[in-house]
Amino acid sequence: MSLRAIPLMILSLILYNALVFIGSGTPDEIFYGYAAMDTATNAPARLGYLFQIGMPNGGTWTFWLGDLVLLIALILLGFAVRSATVRSDDTFATMVWSDGLTGAANRRRLDHDLALGGDPALGPTSVIMVDVDHFQAVNDAFGQQAGDEVLREVTHVLSANVRDQDVVYRYGDEEFCVLLVGANAGDARTIADRVVDAVHTIELPDGNHVTVSVGVAAGEPETVVDTLAVADRALLEAKTSGRDRVFSADQLQPA
Repeated sequence: MSLRAIPLMILSLILYNALVFIGSGTPDEIFYGYAAMDTATNAPARLGYLFQIGMPNGGTWTFWLGDLVLLIALILLGFAVRSATVRSDDTFATMVWSDGLTGAANRRRLDHDLALGGDPALGPTSVIMVDVDHFQAVNDAFGQQAGDEVLREVTHVLSANVRDQDVVYRYGDEEFCVLLVGANAGDARTIADRVVDAVHTIELPDGNHVTVSVGVAAGEPETVVDTLAVADRALLEAKTSGRDRVFSADQLQPA
């Protein structure tokens, strides 16, 4: 049960006790109608009375204000529990699909999205693969916490420089992946160049700046897994040719 539902329960108890006080009766009298009618006047004897309903057996059923209060409280409690359940489901989904350190989508989410494939009607799908240069050296020189902060800042730079509809994934360790649905090779290259420049703003404790190597490829939505493999090859070329640069699939030598 959500903690937010507790005030509703407390409120219902307060109102219930207030009705008992107003009616000058016991809880049973308020809720079940004992001594509910004044026999001399045949009128309700307490303020908590709302109405009576005739029953098929000839008797009557009395509906008291306390019944209404509890009914409303139960309805509100139901809404509160439902709202808490929805929030819990959202939180669980975030935990399942997100990387705990950086907040980027995780590898599980990437594998899921790749398995879904793409919609040909949306045009080509491009893939950008990003690797933080000399990341192990950063950990060795400044410690694990400094390395973690670099990964968080790189994630922020990536998210700030791709399109709103693009998804940034943490692919593994210091490597990231971005899926760009509807982006051709030229669009992806422009974004990749922007990312490389923006990462230079991340400063290390010794005053040096972070750099990244980037591989870019574009292909049909149905073959996005193959496109990712090509982008990964381009990333390797970016690293072996000097790092801190973008390497596109059209620059690769034929396999």
